[in-house]
Amino acid sequence: MESNIYVKQAICKDANEIHNVNKKCLPVCYSHKEYIVYILNIKVILLKAVCDDNIVGYALAQWYSDERLHIMSFAVLPEFRCKGVGKLLVNSVYEHGLKKKDFSQLTLYVQKSNKVALKFYENNNFERNAYLKNYYGLKNHGYYMVNNVHDADNTHSSKV
Repeated sequence: MESNIYVKQAICKDANEIHNVNKKCLPVCYSHKEYIVYILNIKVILLKAVCDDNIVGYALAQWYSDERLHIMSFAVLPEFRCKGVGKLLVNSVYEHGLKKKDFSQLTLYVQKSNKVALKFYENNNFERNAYLKNYYGLKNHGYYMVNNVHDADNTHSSKV
């Protein structure tokens, strides 16, 4: 990974740049205003990956229970993929989550057709938990993936 990449909590002035990363990377896009609402919400973690003062990726996660932190949106610009940025973001979501409370699961949804994302999540200890027929629309299926962060078989305490 490039040494000048770091992750930190997003602030309101980051909303537009995060929105632009979202538009470039994902078929589903949150609005600029929605990002501001998420940044201000205490039940949400919105992290940005930064390189040379530019946001190159982000992770948006929300508490759905005391035990489950759900990644709602996750993106890394194409030119920064396969450089450790995604793993840094996943690890940072876990670490920021633990600062707020102990939890047992990190979860997310992913399109079945997104083979690159599936491989990335599986390489970061997420497992396919449920098949979601037509979740993303007619004949566009998905998976519900779970990372049991305190799994006894895990050699890394965060499992990410």
